[in-house]
Amino acid sequence: MRKTFFMMLIALLTLASCSSEEDILELEYEKSTRSVDTLPPNPYVGSMLMQRMFLQIDLDEENTEDLRSCLQSIGTYYKRWYNCLIAVISEQPIARIYQKKMEIAASYSPVYNTIAVKDTPGNKEMPYIEELLHAGQDRVYAGGIEQYTDKGKPNIEFEASLTRDLIFYVGGGVYASGAGTDNVEEYQEWIEELCWSEVGGVNVFPSEERVLGLKLYFDKFQQMLGYYQMMELFKKRNSAYDKEILYTLGPEYIGFVYDSL
Repeated sequence: MRKTFFMMLIALLTLASCSSEEDILELEYEKSTRSVDTLPPNPYVGSMLMQRMFLQIDLDEENTEDLRSCLQSIGTYYKRWYNCLIAVISEQPIARIYQKKMEIAASYSPVYNTIAVKDTPGNKEMPYIEELLHAGQDRVYAGGIEQYTDKGKPNIEFEASLTRDLIFYVGGGVYASGAGTDNVEEYQEWIEELCWSEVGGVNVFPSEERVLGLKLYFDKFQQMLGYYQMMELFKKRNSAYDKEILYTLGPEYIGFVYDSL
C-alpha cells in the first residue's frame, strides 16, 4: 500500500512539467482534508477570519467560498500550527484580495500587501494557504520578503511548501508539496524523521535548528540530503523558482511557528 502511494505521488509530481502548479495543489488539499480525523468545524470560523485578516475582499461568490473554506480549515483542522499565522496577519491585515487575469492560481505581493487570485473557476483553497504563508513570512522576516524576489526566491518558496507539509504531516495529512520530481520518497522520509519524537512516539513540528541540521543519506543520490539539498531538487520543478539559493538564509518562519507552539 505504501509503495503504491509513493508511486502515485511520483507520477503526480513528474507531470508537474506538463501540468499547472495549481492542479497539484488542489489534489494535495483534497487528499489532506479527507485524511484528517477531527470534529466538525465551527461554521463561523472562516467568516470570522476573513474579517480579521483582510481589509478588502473583491472576489466572486465561488472564490469567496474557497477563501472561507480555506480559513475554516486552518482555523479548525490545523489550528494549533496556524494560530501564529492568524495572529500575525490579524495584527497587520492583508490590504486586499482580488481577482485578475493571470496564469497561476494566486499570488501574494509583498510590495502592496495584497493577494491576487486567478479570475477563472477552480478550487483555490490550497493556493490560498500558500499565499497566506507568504504573507506570514513577509511579517516574520526582517525587511520582509520583497528582498528575496530574485536571490533567495527558492528559499521563500521551499520554506512555504515545507511548512505546509510539516503541518499536514503532524496533523495527519499528505506531505509532498515540497518534493522535486524525482525525490518524493526521500523527501517524505526526511520529513518523517524531522517530526519524529522519542517522547511517546508522537510526531511534532520541528525547530529551525533541527530542519537545518538533519541530513539523511540516500543511495539513489549517493549523498546526504538536508534542507538546502532538498531545496535544490525542489527549485528544478518550476522554472519560476529556479533562482539563486541563499545558503545564509535559514527557515525563519518555521522557527516562528515552532516558537509559537
